[in-house]
Amino acid sequence: MTRSIAFASALAALALLSACHAGENKTGRAYAPDMYYSKAYEPYYPSEVTENGMSAILPAENTVAYGSSMEAMDLPPWPFGNVGTADTARIMPAMRAYANPVQPTAEALERGAYNYRVYCGICHGGEMNGKGYLVTGTKYGQAPANLMDDRLIGGASDGWYYHVMQYGLNAMGSYAYAMSREERWEVIHYIRQRQREYLAAQETEQPAEAPADIAPATPADSVAGDAMAAANP
Repeated sequence: MTRSIAFASALAALALLSACHAGENKTGRAYAPDMYYSKAYEPYYPSEVTENGMSAILPAENTVAYGSSMEAMDLPPWPFGNVGTADTARIMPAMRAYANPVQPTAEALERGAYNYRVYCGICHGGEMNGKGYLVTGTKYGQAPANLMDDRLIGGASDGWYYHVMQYGLNAMGSYAYAMSREERWEVIHYIRQRQREYLAAQETEQPAEAPADIAPATPADSVAGDAMAAANP
């Protein structure tokens, strides 16, 4: 009996060793290999199990992309095109009237803050003053916009911010590939929140009455001669 147990134990040990052994061309033994190694199919390879007869099929109706929401699926595409300087100045009033369609919920602001740090902070900085790492930590010569400048707080509309993220401006490229429509509007909500906090802090530091000879800031998206409108977005 003892020999049988020892013999069985030796066989079990050998089986385990053989299963664990893997080389360059031998992966060892695998239980249910069809579950370990899925077969890859070309997108338009003929299939007998799909309705359209091809491997590639459309998502099910009402499918929502991971990380998105049903509300985001209903967001309309941006109606303004990437046009020249004169046409950009012409459509600016319409962009100013375009309201942010995303609600500024706590979750939206949190996502906006995250995406700002990922995509915007390296240039515009954590304080949104145009002094991100690309400026302070490298020899990059193109100064990003200071989002706490008066013309970009009260002078630039939400639509103009979206337009810039959609198509890019000057050295800044388009971020339409990186952020969904919903995410871009959320970033704008986050920027607006930080701008309100900045203005509130400024009010506590300045005298109650400002000098009468200070002219109000010119809206950044209302005149063609403004620095932001001078270049094609």
